[in-house]
Formats: sequence, C-alpha cells, structure tokens
Amino acid sequence: MIKLMVVIMLLIQVASYAQDKMSGSAFIGASNIGGKNYQQIGFRADLPMGKFGFGLDVKINIDDDGDIREEDWDDFQDYFDLIYYVRYGKKGEPFYARVGGLDYTRIGYGILVDGYSNMIDYPSKKMIGLESSFVMERFFGELFINDFKEVFEDKSSIVFAARAGYEVLSGFRFSGTIAADLNQYNGLHDSDDDGVPDQIDKYPENDKYATDLDFYKDKISQDAIDELISAGLIDPTESDQLFSKDKQTAEVVLYGGDVSYPLFQTEFVKLDVYSQIAFIQDNGFGFSAPALFANFGPIRLSAEYRQTDGDFLFGFFNNTYELERASFIGGGSAVITKSDRLEGIPSFKGYFAGASFDVFEFVTCNVSYEDMRSSDLDLKSLRGEILLTDKLIPKISKAKAYYVQNNVEDFKTLKSPRTVYGFVFGYEIASGVSLDYNWRTTFVDKNGDFEIKGENEEVNTYSISATMVF
Repeated sequence: MIKLMVVIMLLIQVASYAQDKMSGSAFIGASNIGGKNYQQIGFRADLPMGKFGFGLDVKINIDDDGDIREEDWDDFQDYFDLIYYVRYGKKGEPFYARVGGLDYTRIGYGILVDGYSNMIDYPSKKMIGLESSFVMERFFGELFINDFKEVFEDKSSIVFAARAGYEVLSGFRFSGTIAADLNQYNGLHDSDDDGVPDQIDKYPENDKYATDLDFYKDKISQDAIDELISAGLIDPTESDQLFSKDKQTAEVVLYGGDVSYPLFQTEFVKLDVYSQIAFIQDNGFGFSAPALFANFGPIRLSAEYRQTDGDFLFGFFNNTYELERASFIGGGSAVITKSDRLEGIPSFKGYFAGASFDVFEFVTCNVSYEDMRSSDLDLKSLRGEILLTDKLIPKISKAKAYYVQNNVEDFKTLKSPRTVYGFVFGYEIASGVSLDYNWRTTFVDKNGDFEIKGENEEVNTYSISATMVF
C-alpha cells in the first residue's frame, strides 16, 4: 500500500505540472468485476506535452468490507496499468505511436488485423499494447503489439503485426505484412498465475490449489483422502493432470501483401482501388479483388469482393480476438485455439462493405457487413456503432451504443463467444459533472459444449459513476 501511495503522489505531481493543458475526468461510482461489486474512485486524464501525450487511468476498487482490491496492486506490472496510454503525434502524421489501451487497431486494409482491441476485458484485465505508423518520403509502415506484459509470462508471448511498403513513381503503393500470435494459450485467463486457467481451476484465486485433491492434501491425512475418494466425495484428479498454459505454446503465423492505386484525389474527394492477399501458415489463403475505398468529406466507404480457398478467415485479429483466442471444449477436457477452428472451414466467396460518416458533428456512425458463402455454409459478420455528441441533445453528455458479431451462420443466435454489445450513457447533472452508466456484455463457453446457456456463461460488465470533467 505504501508503493500505491507513492505512485499516486507522483501522478499528482505530474498532473500539477501540466494542469494548464490537462484535460480529463474524475469519478466516483460502482463497478462489477468478475461478478463481485466494488465501490470505485479514480480519475482519467490526458496530459499533452508538446508532441507527446500521456493518458492516466487511476482506479481504486473498494469491496463491501472497505478493503482495496488486492489483485489490482499485488504485482509490479499492476503499476504500469496506471498509464492508459502514452502517445507521440496523431494518426495520419509522419510519425505516430501509442502505447497502452488500444480501442481499434487496423493494419493496412484489414485482411489480417481489422479492428483489434486489447480493452475487450477491461477493467478486469488491462493490457499494455502498441500501435505505430510512419511515412517517410515514399516509404511507409505500421506496427502493432497486443500486450507487452505477456513478455513476462512463463511462456513469453505477444500478438503482433508489422507492415512495410513503398510508393513507386506512378503512384502505385506496394506493401507486405507479417502477423503472429506466439502463444494463443495466453488468451486463457489465469487469475492466480499458477498456470492452470480459471475455467478448470477449482481455486482460481489461490495459487496453492488447483484441484480438490490439492486442497485436502494440505488439510487431512492421505488415508482420509483415500476414503473420501472411494466414497466419491473427492475428485481424484491431480493438478499435474490438468492443462497448464505455462508448459506449452500454440503459435499461428500469417503473411499478407497489398497493392493500391489512387484513381482520383482532391482536397475533399479520394478514391483508391486496391487488392490484398494473405496466407495463414499451415492453413489456407484469401484475397480481395476488386476493392475500393472512397472518402467524400465526412463520408468514408469501402467495398471488397472476397474469396478464400478454405481454412481461412478475413480479419483474423479482429475486435473479438481476445475472446476467441483459446477456449476449452468437451467439458474442459481439451483446449481449442482460434487457428484450430480454421480446420474444415470451406472455400468461400462473398463481399464486404463498410461505411462511416458524421452528420453535422451531431451523430457519428460506423457500420460494416461481411457475407461469405460456400456450397454448404454461410458466415456473416456485422459490426455497428452509433455515437451522439453533446451538441444534439442538451444535458446528454455522452451516448454510444455498439454491437459486434463475427463469423456466425446467422444473426438469430445473439449469444456467442464472438459477440460483444453494450452502451454508454451520460447525463449532465451540473456544469462539468456527468452521471455516467456503462454496460458491456460478452459470452464465454465455459463448459465447451459450443452453446451459451445459463448466467455463468454471460459476462456483464457495468459501472455507474459521477464524473467531473476538467
């Protein structure tokens, strides 16, 4: 706790140094983390310092007994979580970099990385990622990393993508991309860091025990344990019989390339034609051709004809990737990764269309739809977001709703591990003070039966807070 107080004092000093330029919010409210309710106090701020900007995100969760949630402060990595992001420059500038929370990351035209977010489990899990880009004369490039903290795992790993390209004199732009997840098993949550994922850990908050046998060996004699096992009162499974994500890895590597050419370009109108192709190692490939991107002032449109040879998905690293990265099947008896799920996917043909636009700075909309078809299977994806600004309705400080469902046969089944939806709503109760409500729903197939049933497989994350903007 002394370390926590020292860190907070340092943050106060930094904030006071930049107070004339700082913007942000302080809040007090309630949140639900892992099914448990907490009172929450904190603040979030952006500290601009020239080309640099620092995003601070300080939250202190207090339980019903008045105790601070220990899991937030029991590891040195937790103190990195106080930094929501550090940035240099802005997207579109000659050099841009952001370290921390990534809300929406897209590399190139999105054939490999399309809308990835490392904040899908926030605030129960906070990741420190990177997105960066540069333009240097005719050279350009992009870099993405999901979470630097994974480097410190027993099985060191990251998810990353790197793209580099060159523009020739005729205006053609050529680029190549490599992307990989060095260990998909790191997508399995392990709260106590004992290597046994929470879904099969009988004691997910205690690193001393993973099975009932572990627990009773520490409490009673072996003879008593044998009697309980014979009576069927104790599961005889040993902890070393369980899957451990610290003892093995599951790697997936992807390669891609694209070429584009500006058909028409003025100050207000831009029209590009492009084509892209990608391969997933030991699996299949897919490509887009023809494909168009158009920008008409506040309106941005894209359209692609897509085709695959099977065992391939467009936008492999998408906005629900951290939910799909790895999961248990067969009642927890086996682990399947997202790359494992590629096996048996047939060849597809179809299309993708996306649009985003602003309406007089009152409403911002983003929507995309993909429809891929084969002789015996259809896969569809839908993503949408609508944001109302504070200029539209007086007293409404913020209002946003979003919905994502990736690679499903139809949209009749709302609940799936590839679904995320939620909303944010804020009401101005006084000048500079807003009462905010934030709700997000995701789904986890805990028993591995490929169906979402029961409240324990629906994860609702919400918070209510009074926020003061400064």
